[in-house]
Amino acid sequence: ASGATLNLTGGTIANNSASAAGGGLCILGGCTVTLDGTQITGNITAQGSIRIDGTFSGIVFSESDVVVGETGNIKANIFGANVTVAGKIEGNIVAKGTLEVLASSVITGDVRCEKLTVETGAVLRGNVGGLEDAAAPQLEGAETK
Repeated sequence: ASGATLNLTGGTIANNSASAAGGGLCILGGCTVTLDGTQITGNITAQGSIRIDGTFSGIVFSESDVVVGETGNIKANIFGANVTVAGKIEGNIVAKGTLEVLASSVITGDVRCEKLTVETGAVLRGNVGGLEDAAAPQLEGAETK
């Protein structure tokens, strides 16, 4: 999908193994993934920005921005240029630029970023560090914390 919105109602999409040949959901442009009663398991790789509302397990990698909406319930490692979180994440986050943790957020995992903003009321359980030695999540065999 390029610049598309992916809306799913009911069901499960599963793709547990990514390979160098490109397993998982690959997005060329910006995309919004809205999940209503649907769970996606696998990897998302995006060249553009991505917003996720709903339940997702796996890995999210974007060369641009990643936004997890208030209804986001994510069990994944996330890598993006800038990451904004308003929902729940269980996993590690690497943001090359700014990680913005909004008041409604609950993050359980380690975070690494250039700049960190945390609103009053947000919950962050884990270690916070800079970008030295930070690498993109491995798309094959990666485990969330």
